[in-house]
Amino acid sequence: MPAILARLRLSLVLAGVMLCSASHFQDKKSDSWTGKQVILKKVSTRFIDRIDGNDVPVELPGLLFTVLREKDGQLRLRAQDGREGWREKADVVLLSEATAYFTELIREQPDDPWAHMARGIARRYQGDLDNAIKDFGEAIRLNPKDASALGLRGSLWHAKKEFDRAIEDFDEAIRLDPKFTVAYAARGNTWYDKRDYDRAIKDLSDAIRLDPKYADAYIGRGIVWHAKSSYDKAISDYADAIRLNPKNPLAFNNRGIAWQARKEYDRAIKDYDAAIRLDSRNADALYNRGNAWEEMKEHDRAIKDYDEVIRLNPKHASAYISRGNAWHAKSDYNKAVVDYAEAIRLNPKNPLAFTNRGIAWQARKEYDRAIKDYDEAIRLDARNADAFYNRGTAWQDRGDNDRAIKDYAEVIRLTPKNTAAYICRGTAWHAKKEYDRAIKDYDEAIRLDSKYALAFTNRGDAWLAKKDYDRAIKDYDQGGRLEPKNPGAFNSLAWLWATCPEAKYRDGRKAVESARRACELAAWKDPYHIDTLAAAYAESGEFQKAVEFQTKALNFPEFEKASGEAARKRLKLYADKKPYRDE
Repeated sequence: MPAILARLRLSLVLAGVMLCSASHFQDKKSDSWTGKQVILKKVSTRFIDRIDGNDVPVELPGLLFTVLREKDGQLRLRAQDGREGWREKADVVLLSEATAYFTELIREQPDDPWAHMARGIARRYQGDLDNAIKDFGEAIRLNPKDASALGLRGSLWHAKKEFDRAIEDFDEAIRLDPKFTVAYAARGNTWYDKRDYDRAIKDLSDAIRLDPKYADAYIGRGIVWHAKSSYDKAISDYADAIRLNPKNPLAFNNRGIAWQARKEYDRAIKDYDAAIRLDSRNADALYNRGNAWEEMKEHDRAIKDYDEVIRLNPKHASAYISRGNAWHAKSDYNKAVVDYAEAIRLNPKNPLAFTNRGIAWQARKEYDRAIKDYDEAIRLDARNADAFYNRGTAWQDRGDNDRAIKDYAEVIRLTPKNTAAYICRGTAWHAKKEYDRAIKDYDEAIRLDSKYALAFTNRGDAWLAKKDYDRAIKDYDQGGRLEPKNPGAFNSLAWLWATCPEAKYRDGRKAVESARRACELAAWKDPYHIDTLAAAYAESGEFQKAVEFQTKALNFPEFEKASGEAARKRLKLYADKKPYRDE
């Protein structure tokens, strides 16, 4: 069995439906305010817009705005929902200067709840969450009926992962203002993080009911549907979000993930392309597109996307792991090891990086290094079934079947329906010549998955070792029917027909036919199948061909090293015009 190359989860981005958010804290030292974030000095939703040359009052929701341009002492501002309007420059303060401005205002007017709330907003986006929470708390004390302050404090509790406190604040905000749409959405996101998906859907649905044009609520609900594996519903919600705001890369990114979960890779890549077109620095969309290419086995395209993610964010440990996986799939184990090592440097507590580097070491037959990495992955996560499984395969590769069996037993304890672990433990029992135990494990694998071809083929091998040829043939037949493009069952069946010590089971014609099929399925690159074909020709009395193919098998260095002595003995038999019997 090949090692399991553990995969990263997709980077499913949570929709930005917190009560206020600044996408970039970027108040650079510059005379121009364009592109910067500002806060109103006094709470107000009244703005001016110019329509057909006339000044028209408009309302812009929110507390934080982005400056689009400035003209004659006025600023064109954009709210979080995309609406725009004009405001006097004197009415706002730069986010980067807001903490100092509102601190001075609080010194002069300590009972002004807006001053405390505005300073809290500034501190929140400077990363000072604890003091921001204190500011919102003071604003609430001064004005206990201010639902927005409660909502803002709830968003900070959410950011600190204190979800129960966040829900408590959102509950009170909604009690004070039953039409507080964003509070419903924010509470829904919090229920999502608590894995209470039904409550999350209810809150996000209420937000949509209150505001059917609230695109972020559709995105949030789509994420919850995705978590419930309801991909069709997730796709529908993302489509509504895109309809409402076709310039939001987040909706395209997340819909791409849903398409990918449905294995509709072309549609997924099309959505990732759209997200990247809208935001060329969107590392999440690039990373997810790389994962889609990788699942399509387009390894070079995947690597190109991971390269770009790493260029944009050199500390993106997951991108190094995924690129390492792609190098591994291309059999470039050296580059895979380098990428996994960088992922470990960036995050030495990530068991996945150690597990995958262990697999790369194992592919290079550096079993001690592989086992050391698996040990570390298990130390970091004692329930890491992948690490136990792969360490088991490494012990088997080293010929230590007892340790392998112990690791496979732990995998089965952690994941009782893991058919691969039963199969591998069966092969370890087989190597120890404990065929009944091997058969018992193959039986369980078949019970768990009645279409698992390898379980039938391996059980056939155990029956063959017990000289129960009828059962062996039956299992090989079933393995071939279930997986007609897998050469294993055809090779095993050909070996039995060619070499069985009981004459009634031997059939040279069938053996040659089955062995050639195995060789063709393996593109003539497996020396063991070619070795079987040689035995089949010998059983058919075509000894010249038997010698030819046995010689070809011995030309494979690894086969010659592992099985050369026995193969040369068979070669001598064929040269002497004698078939081989597997006594």
